[in-house]
Amino acid sequence: MNKNIKKILFGIGVSASALGASAFTSDEAEVAKLTQVKEGLIVSNFLVNKGTEFSPRASVNPSAECEATDPRDCAYTVTAEGMDNIPDQPSYSLSQIDQYVDEGWVEPHPNSSPALYSN
Repeated sequence: MNKNIKKILFGIGVSASALGASAFTSDEAEVAKLTQVKEGLIVSNFLVNKGTEFSPRASVNPSAECEATDPRDCAYTVTAEGMDNIPDQPSYSLSQIDQYVDEGWVEPHPNSSPALYSN
């Protein structure tokens, strides 16, 4: 009878280990999937008007850096929805900015005005 109990306990231990390992593997796969979704998307919080293109920036100071007048705003804030949709690029065209505004992915910075960003 002791042999049977040992076999049963061993079987339960192996089953529990396998179940635990598969649960951990599942969590790793889920984290990897979430990371893939964000990979390749914009990481900057702002886009600034450089005249012929817009550049991504981590921070902006429109009060000090918005100078020469331009039809478009000096700085745009990337919205939460924009962080999930805008590709990460070194620059953005004027037509892309127009599209992003229409989609609600960027909005004029509260301190921005129609001007070029000087820095």
